[in-house]
Amino acid sequence: MSPSTLTTLGGFAFNVNGFSAPALATRKARALMAFLVMNRGADSARERLLEIFWPDADPDNARKSLNTALHSIRVSLRAAGAEADTFLVATNSVVRWTANTTVDALQFATLAVSEDPAANQEALQLYTGDFLEGDYDDWAVTERERLATLYECVLAKSVTKSRDPNAARKLLTRNPYAEEAYATLIEAELDAGRSAGAIELVERCRKALAEVSEKPSEAFDERFGHVKLRSLDVPASNLPRHRIRRDQSTSYEVATRDNHGHWRRRQNTGSIAGGGRGAGRIRRWCMVRRPREGFGRGSCDPRGCFRLRS
Repeated sequence: MSPSTLTTLGGFAFNVNGFSAPALATRKARALMAFLVMNRGADSARERLLEIFWPDADPDNARKSLNTALHSIRVSLRAAGAEADTFLVATNSVVRWTANTTVDALQFATLAVSEDPAANQEALQLYTGDFLEGDYDDWAVTERERLATLYECVLAKSVTKSRDPNAARKLLTRNPYAEEAYATLIEAELDAGRSAGAIELVERCRKALAEVSEKPSEAFDERFGHVKLRSLDVPASNLPRHRIRRDQSTSYEVATRDNHGHWRRRQNTGSIAGGGRGAGRIRRWCMVRRPREGFGRGSCDPRGCFRLRS
């Protein structure tokens, strides 16, 4: 029998011996095919299939709909160059998928429950989207929720064991209350010297948990309590090492707030025009003449970053 694969995660596709079968006529036929393939080798009573996929339909109409869906599956198989009867067997009482078709959803579920990190990574690669997206039969919805829960568990394991920032980001898109995912991303930002990003993540974690009347754990506060809301992402090495004369053109770093209240840095060029105590080192405050922009007054924080005042 020709090798075959069924894709159900993030899309739907059936391949036989490397050839793609045409799309099925209806979503109901697609869901029926997925059900039969995932229960391959087992007899499914026609009456049970009617209860699963056409529970509210008139019995006669439901039977016609089942036959139409089965016919659609057979047509698709033949179009892909497969012998339909070697894949799908239907009698007056039961329907059975006989081919040993590989299904991504079944592979994913097996790999997801493994304790092997390599297997978990393979599971994450397989999960390219939710199961049978757009299908709302009770069976499809139940299976989609089961697989989605498994996916979140694998992401959580990857975050805990591997400290994988990519897995942490994916987990937060599905579970915005996953504290350990925030912790992983905060650590990554701090390791990269991006304290502003770490500050934003700490606040985002606190706000998310506050929505469900929770607070970060004591362990979280112990790890990241030093990350302050208003600290700047400016290394001490930015402090000017040489004295600057008045009207001497020089480059300096400016920290300003954007429309969201976040500090942003940029390099500027200008000349010192005056200032109070310490002027010439841009230490407390000074006037800076910027090309084509005139004068601007600013101040310097203790770490040497000049903030321009509007």
